[in-house]
Amino acid sequence: YEEIPADLRVDHVYLVSCKYGSNILTNSSPTNLFGGETNDDWFASVAGESYQALYDECRRLVPDPSLPALVKDLTRPQRLILKKTLPRNLVGNAKGAYRDFATAAAAGSSRRWQEALGTRLLREQMAWRLLRLQSAPYFVLGESADGHPLAYRVQTPWDLRASHEFRSFRQSPEEDRGQPIVRWEAVYINRRTGGEASVAGHIEVRWSHGKFAQAPEAKAYLDTPHHAVPAYVPLEGQVGGEMSLFDA
Repeated sequence: YEEIPADLRVDHVYLVSCKYGSNILTNSSPTNLFGGETNDDWFASVAGESYQALYDECRRLVPDPSLPALVKDLTRPQRLILKKTLPRNLVGNAKGAYRDFATAAAAGSSRRWQEALGTRLLREQMAWRLLRLQSAPYFVLGESADGHPLAYRVQTPWDLRASHEFRSFRQSPEEDRGQPIVRWEAVYINRRTGGEASVAGHIEVRWSHGKFAQAPEAKAYLDTPHHAVPAYVPLEGQVGGEMSLFDA
């Protein structure tokens, strides 16, 4: 599903990903993450009625007679008109229509995801994908969104299976958050201690460059602290006060 997200290669062996000021895990199209036809208008396919209702209210805010009556008929130039003309924060009926649309789009995206993850193996593999586990281990160095230093080794799926038993992967729509959000949680059991470990995050399904401007993206975030993720092993060795990839 992805290549190792390495920015550096040390001694031709150690792969390092540099991450600063972000808890974003992946950024892909909704169809790539949730499943569906690649040529779908995502919002039309998962929340068609509320999507049209939102467009109706937004069209009333944009005095341009060239805009079509149906959102599915928008052309690229017409989408740019909406992008440039619509206020960043919608007002009046459009504000309420967007809230209803966000709730419906989150629910529709969640249903599509549920349908795509029909087996235990598919759910386990989705957790691997969200956590960016690969066939080879690599290191992450940097700083989290809240300013905490990051220094950990990302295990392979084989490593994670050896240390933790996969129990479940659950997802659900978030209501009334101002934009379509789907929450997810993967649960593991530590094979050595028997303790439960939960890894949680959320997906934001949104337009990245203005409402209606282009196809939406599905941006995956990690809500669990990095050091609490079973597959992320903190680096403890230090050399001269600095974190090291190698044993001191």
